[in-house]
Amino acid sequence: MLVPILCILSVLLSALTCWLLPVRNAWLIPISVGFFIAYLIGFVILTFLYLFISSLLLPKEGPPPKKSRFAYAHIKSFCKATVLVSRMRLTVSGLEKIPDGPFLFISNHRSNLDPMLTIALLSPRDIAFVTKEGNMKRPIVGPYIRLAGFLVIDRENPRNALKTVRTAVDLIQRDRVSFGIYPEGTRNTTEETLLPFHEGVFMIAQKANVPVVVAATKNTEQVAKRFPFHSTNVSFSVLHVYSAEEIRSRRQTDLSNEARSIMLKHLTESDS
Repeated sequence: MLVPILCILSVLLSALTCWLLPVRNAWLIPISVGFFIAYLIGFVILTFLYLFISSLLLPKEGPPPKKSRFAYAHIKSFCKATVLVSRMRLTVSGLEKIPDGPFLFISNHRSNLDPMLTIALLSPRDIAFVTKEGNMKRPIVGPYIRLAGFLVIDRENPRNALKTVRTAVDLIQRDRVSFGIYPEGTRNTTEETLLPFHEGVFMIAQKANVPVVVAATKNTEQVAKRFPFHSTNVSFSVLHVYSAEEIRSRRQTDLSNEARSIMLKHLTESDS
């Protein structure tokens, strides 16, 4: 994650060297720049090797045996570095609404960057997400997110889906880990502002007896289109928090409809 910062520093130092050195010593500039580039390449290669080898030593199957600070630390560092490198110009609001202790996090989902942005902004909190099965099978990434409590939910099989819900509840209650899920069920690649919600996501909060944090992100889907030549204005807003008592006393359908309305209103107002 230091690579972007070091690149900027190298440019500044090179410019300063050009200004300070006499013309006769200008030949030192390309040599120093060459050494710096070699250092960066070596740094990236060593980092990749470290992550690759360490991922081979991590468990590959089954639920995580306990909360892994090792996995969380690496995931948070990766997410923060990704947000930095992707050139997001962030506008963040409502973080003060987030309650102490674990919670269920729900938001709209427009980009693969959404969970990484959330993890980066909510650090030092530990938060795991429901993710697609393909991510669990990816080299390096899969073992880390599995050990951090990321889960796959099978919406086509109610029995398997309920098993995932129970595992999520256990992680929240046993290891004090917050949990994130996108109620649209998948990444929204349509022109619609929001896809229909799966109301069953509130079951996790009801069974774990935790609050629900309703949030919304804006413009994350534009980052990949504008990178690397342009920055992107991205907003992240915590809109509402349902208390654990309110979650227990209300129907999942009503909660789902209301949370979607809150989210939709915010996103529509942002567009106007």
